[in-house]
Amino acid sequence: MDSLQDDVARVEALTALSRFRREFYSCLALWADALFELTDAVLYAGGPVVSLPELSLDLPLVA
Repeated sequence: MDSLQDDVARVEALTALSRFRREFYSCLALWADALFELTDAVLYAGGPVVSLPELSLDLPLVA
């Protein structure tokens, strides 16, 4: 039963995250795609962001 409860909790968390991301994206007017990607990069960074161009070095390559 614990596994089922864990699965339900995981689905609820992902649903809340998805809703947050959609609502955040809808708040961005101009340059929405770029600002959304920049936000992801800042959140993914392992520490303080000193330079925006350096964020491109921290992101994993997606094929």
